[in-house]
Amino acid sequence: MVSERHSLLPTTEAKREVIAAIIESMNSGVLTKAELARRMRTSRSLVDRLLDPQQATSLSTLASAASAIGKHLRIAVVDAADRLSGRA
Repeated sequence: MVSERHSLLPTTEAKREVIAAIIESMNSGVLTKAELARRMRTSRSLVDRLLDPQQATSLSTLASAASAIGKHLRIAVVDAADRLSGRA
């Protein structure tokens, strides 16, 4: 059985990547939290939770955020041995 820590790790990594892309867009002056919320058709409070690395976020929310900034979230299934060795 996969431990809870390992089952959450890919989502955490995906969230970190999406947050970095959002922050890059915000730092360039192209995007505000309010504009991101509008593009995602959600609330500003959800955007705040999305940007908080301590808050759990669903893959569908991450995909919506990525789409809102012109990106695509790609999820891959890799062999566990490859992931642990750093090849994935």
